[in-house]
Amino acid sequence: MSLKDLILSYHFIKSRCETHEFCLRILILSFFLYSQSFAASQAPDSTARSFQADSISLPLKFPLRISNIRYEGLRQFRESALTRVFESEKFDSRDAFRLTINSAEALARQEGFLEFLIERADFTYNSDSTKAEMLLSISEGPLYLLQRVHFIDSSLSPQNQPLPREINRILEEIENSPFQNEALEDAANRIITSMETSGYPFAKVSVSSIDPEGKDPEKPDILPVSLSFTLFRGAFVTVGDILVNGLQTTKPDIVLRELPFRTGDVFLEKNLPESNSKLLRLGLFDKVIAEEPLFIPNQAQEKQHSLTDSLKAIIRFTLEEGNPNTFDGILGYQPALGPNDEGFFTGQINFSLRNLFGTARRLEVRWTKPNAPTQDVRLFYQEPWVLNLPLTLSLELLQLKQDSSFSQLNYGVTGIFRFNTNFWITGNFSRELVTPIIESLTPSQTIFQSTITLSGLGVLYDSRDYPLNPQSGWLFKNEYRIGTKTIAGSDSLLSLFGLRKSVLQQRFSLDLEFYQRLFFRQVLFLRLKGSAILSDEIQFSDLMRIGGALSLRGYREQQFLASQFLFGGAEYRFILSQKTFLFGFLDAGYFTRPANPVVPTDIAESNFRIGYGFGFRFETPLGLTGFTFALGEGDSFLQGKIHFNIINEF
Repeated sequence: MSLKDLILSYHFIKSRCETHEFCLRILILSFFLYSQSFAASQAPDSTARSFQADSISLPLKFPLRISNIRYEGLRQFRESALTRVFESEKFDSRDAFRLTINSAEALARQEGFLEFLIERADFTYNSDSTKAEMLLSISEGPLYLLQRVHFIDSSLSPQNQPLPREINRILEEIENSPFQNEALEDAANRIITSMETSGYPFAKVSVSSIDPEGKDPEKPDILPVSLSFTLFRGAFVTVGDILVNGLQTTKPDIVLRELPFRTGDVFLEKNLPESNSKLLRLGLFDKVIAEEPLFIPNQAQEKQHSLTDSLKAIIRFTLEEGNPNTFDGILGYQPALGPNDEGFFTGQINFSLRNLFGTARRLEVRWTKPNAPTQDVRLFYQEPWVLNLPLTLSLELLQLKQDSSFSQLNYGVTGIFRFNTNFWITGNFSRELVTPIIESLTPSQTIFQSTITLSGLGVLYDSRDYPLNPQSGWLFKNEYRIGTKTIAGSDSLLSLFGLRKSVLQQRFSLDLEFYQRLFFRQVLFLRLKGSAILSDEIQFSDLMRIGGALSLRGYREQQFLASQFLFGGAEYRFILSQKTFLFGFLDAGYFTRPANPVVPTDIAESNFRIGYGFGFRFETPLGLTGFTFALGEGDSFLQGKIHFNIINEF
């Protein structure tokens, strides 16, 4: 490599790394190391070192593909790596061939062969000169090996905290490894990150020297070098005052307890975007802005640090509260099934108070009518930060009238403990009571009065950036519950139907959502949802009802009964604003149920269904208004299912 090549390399890397002083320093020191090794080692003659790409004998015709490659002078570097560089290329011009030669040399230098040169290339052509066998003559040079790595703490003093142990592990990883610029830059970045997490956000690392070591006569192809890192710690920073502006209803303590830091903690800059995400997920704020911290001398740390070495960060958040309460509803129309039938409306109304008394407590009331004879009422209350811990308790009461078959009363309590920003563990205890409804002498189903008590555990992971209209992130929920179902009835009656008085029941559920921004204002949304009830006896009242606006779109609400189901969907969204979008979707689902032990004619059934359609969500004077048009298998356009949804915030 000539001086000209090194200077050109310097200017190329400088143009790519203007904000990385570290990689420029590596390049300069690499040049220093290269020149030192020239004088100290018995290298090949200088004629080969002044090699230029133009000195290679070039192919006679283009385009050209290399059919076979042989090497002379290659001792340590991997032959397969060079072969891949040339075999993957079809050369259309002389310039393209020269660039590939340069790429091969750069690949070797990146792996520690800093003097690697391709001195000559000779070709043997086929009959039409479109393919050639190539012989490369190589001056490989020694492998530069980082034998020793030194670390100098320029700020070392009795007042400073000891270095993180992670730094020693980083240095051990690069010792006795080839000299690689990328590996050194990565090590320096990891050292800086380690210092930042220890309270030194202004830490800097530079390479102060790279010196050749004495060669081992038994290993003439390896040139050991020693490297010295110098650390400049900068000031030790802790969190000072935390200021919150813009609150109107929410109490400041509600915001402060959600933050991943407290006054006096070590300042970590990465906590600021994490704080934005956590506050937005509360659902109480439309905007959250973490302003640039203000650093001032920390008088409280004078005993541990000098005033010039210790600072405290004044952190300020500017919030814009949204309307904490919502009134939303869904109105659906189900077309007639046959010429003698009539279509009917379905709906849901949900009233939610999400910030009771400014404390982030939540109260919800929901009424749902999925079809003409079915309706339910749900009451939900949530208490956050129980005992001043990241523990949320919720109480739920559900009263259901299913068709004209039975009524069901569910009540339970759920605890959710947050381990970190995105991960929760859940525990659940609930009780269900089923009572048959007898409205005729010949009911369509035979239902026994029963009770089941369930308890279970689950996990929740949520990394969505904005839950109301996510553009990136995952949502994963998984729950397992187990309990014993007890049937009220005489032994003689139960034996007549072949039923047991008590039976073990297990329930599994899975929800997975994935959001990925593909292009500007375009998001791909994928979802997978499944549930299963496992028991020796599954009766009509145990079955899950699926289909409709919130599950398998394109079908009537609760059209299908299942003991196990799995459905997925793909939705492509065109984002219009923070809360609005257009979308098209495709849903597919599989569901199955066993034979009903009480009704012999109610046999086992399995089905696979596909639904598709389009929709939108806009902001209107009434609130967020959603529209969905969906078709199921075999549906004509006039048989499409239409749903309107309005979310009004107040």
